[in-house]
Amino acid sequence: MSAIEATTLLPGDVTTPAAARRFVRTALESVEADPAVIESAELLTDELVTNAIVHAACKSHLFIRAVKGVVRVEITDPDDHLPSMAAPDPDALGGRGLIIVNGLASAWGVEPTPTGGKTVWFELSPLRHHAREDAPTVAARKPTVAGYRGGAAGSCAGQPRPARSSPTLSTDPPGRDRDAP
Repeated sequence: MSAIEATTLLPGDVTTPAAARRFVRTALESVEADPAVIESAELLTDELVTNAIVHAACKSHLFIRAVKGVVRVEITDPDDHLPSMAAPDPDALGGRGLIIVNGLASAWGVEPTPTGGKTVWFELSPLRHHAREDAPTVAARKPTVAGYRGGAAGSCAGQPRPARSSPTLSTDPPGRDRDAP
């Protein structure tokens, strides 16, 4: 798999999960990623984007990087509330997104952004997705840093601060400062 970095602004409405899945699939297919990695990345992206819609109800930024077989996806939104894994009732219709992310991702976490809001991210590594039982863990899971306080999310007045600058696919070599003009 060759390297790629891509970013896009996602609408904060019911079309967002499908748009995010298409964007991730297109980016990963462009570097001939393994189909199992593409499917996992789509699913986990869908879960994080859905959380952003439910809790922030605003536009969000999606960033994806694939380098040496490791895929990293970040969703940045303006809500300051940091998520945590829930323990949903077995009959509950929701509350399992981060449980799914925790179960499938090689690593994941959440970080407050310097100007307000947060970035929730996950990584998929080659060893994690080949399901070799004797394979060492490439990256430790990183739990969220604070509990989600529930309720309606922060204001969308300022909209999310762009986490990345380019709205299109980029095949620039990894290591280049992705925030540079």
